[in-house]
Amino acid sequence: MKQFTVFLGSLLLSFLLSACNLVSDYGSNSANDVKGYVTYTNNTLGISLLAPEIWHREMTIGGTYNMNPEPRNDYDGITASSSSISDLFEGRLPSDVPLDAFHAQAMKSWYDATSIGPEYEVTSTRTTLSDYPAWEVTYSYTPEGSKRRTVREIFTLHKGKAYFLRWYAKASEKDRYRQEFEVIRNSYRIID
Repeated sequence: MKQFTVFLGSLLLSFLLSACNLVSDYGSNSANDVKGYVTYTNNTLGISLLAPEIWHREMTIGGTYNMNPEPRNDYDGITASSSSISDLFEGRLPSDVPLDAFHAQAMKSWYDATSIGPEYEVTSTRTTLSDYPAWEVTYSYTPEGSKRRTVREIFTLHKGKAYFLRWYAKASEKDRYRQEFEVIRNSYRIID
């Protein structure tokens, strides 16, 4: 039951992060010079990135771009999403909130034992995403009846929006898709 609760919580977080992006733009794929990747561009999300060509890729109605290795499973993957800051945290933060204040609210609201699940561990460090200052939050947890999971999420703010790039995997295989994540992260661009 707790595994379902964690899964349901993850779906809710994904929906909340993309609440203002009910899909009208599924994005487009185009060729590039990086072998094994296509360039994905989505004007509604306001992003462009390289996506693994042979992975399952889809845009959800809620506004999250999902990339999963084939054969597809719900345990490994990378997602990209964005949301208006005013749609997050029940509107408690203004659209011009400083990144550190956003990070502090995220740590209180999203990255605690209640939200993540049992036996959780969480760390956060400063970084960049699309050449903007960002925070990277990494957490591990063990859903009841399941194997330990690891999530690495990077977020930044730009012009009243929050941008998220998230990698998730079984903890025992956390390095398995590290190369793909780094290619996606390094290619991730916020487009105005």
